[in-house]
Amino acid sequence: MKLLVSKTKITPRRKRLSVNRLELDAAKLAADLLQAYRSRIPQAFSSILWSDSRVALAWIQSPPTRWVP
Repeated sequence: MKLLVSKTKITPRRKRLSVNRLELDAAKLAADLLQAYRSRIPQAFSSILWSDSRVALAWIQSPPTRWVP
């Protein structure tokens, strides 16, 4: 197994975010990164993203109409 790409993000200091919100942001960052590198990833690799955050997964699976921009 080889590492293809990685990215980190620092939590904003002044903004108080819950751990669940930070995990959702991490899932979005991973999805954006996968989208950006999809054409460069060999077909042999899976394009499935994994998360162990049940809350973030539930938020992702909920209908988009639930979230107001």
